[in-house]
Amino acid sequence: MLEQISAAASVATLVVLTAAAIAALVQLRHMQAGNELQAFIDINSRANTPHMMRLFDLVLTELPERIRNDPAYVADVVSRKIPSGDSPLAVAFWFDEVGIVLRQQLVPRRVVFQIGGSAFATVRAWTAMQPLIEALRRRSPASFLHFEYAAVLAQQWIDAHPSGDYPSGVPRWRDFAASRVEE
Repeated sequence: MLEQISAAASVATLVVLTAAAIAALVQLRHMQAGNELQAFIDINSRANTPHMMRLFDLVLTELPERIRNDPAYVADVVSRKIPSGDSPLAVAFWFDEVGIVLRQQLVPRRVVFQIGGSAFATVRAWTAMQPLIEALRRRSPASFLHFEYAAVLAQQWIDAHPSGDYPSGVPRWRDFAASRVEE
């Protein structure tokens, strides 16, 4: 009888320990998801300030033409004659942080690249800034390696999802709205 009680107590202990381990794993997963979310919120909030939005606009719309039309522009940026606050390098530093977050897997690629065309913006920004970054790399070869990494991952994302990654089985708005009008 004592052996049966001891065996039952051992089984009960095993069940409790297993349940505790499972609960700990679930809690760790929730903590990781919270950390991913916080990292994403921090990066995204810095990108969405009015000042950074103006710099993104500069990089994505004006920079290629400035580089083509002003031979001294690249040298001025690289030599920091243009104040940091007005320099397109602020955008490169931001994308470098995104690359670090991606490389360290703090935020999944799907989260980063599903946000409003961010994969396209990453590739366009890299393409626009490449002459600046190449000039910087003559002096400091490791400049913006993580930005480059983010650009490569972004292009791979675009290649894998050429029409986006809208969930299959969910109607597109135009089809959904048209079916509601018919009702």
